[in-house]
Amino acid sequence: MSAIRPVIRSTVNRMNTARVPSRKSSYGHGPPADYKPPTMNELPVPQGSWQAKYDADQRKYNATLFAGVGIFAATIIGMKVTGFNFHYLPPDTYE
Repeated sequence: MSAIRPVIRSTVNRMNTARVPSRKSSYGHGPPADYKPPTMNELPVPQGSWQAKYDADQRKYNATLFAGVGIFAATIIGMKVTGFNFHYLPPDTYE
């Protein structure tokens, strides 16, 4: 039995080394030495009136909306004036 034990041990060792090694995703235990946990004091503090910012943003958004609607209307009117055929219906005759 003692003669078989080294053969079995070497076979098992070869089987274990044949496995593909996997790399661990952690490199140490714990945070770095210079790590300082974040606090609420590090966050930016809002300044000014939110209503003033909101109103300014809404003026900009409304101007963009009205410009888009105006350009769309001008495009449709321009196509109607120039006689662009929208092909709403099939022609009356196919001759």
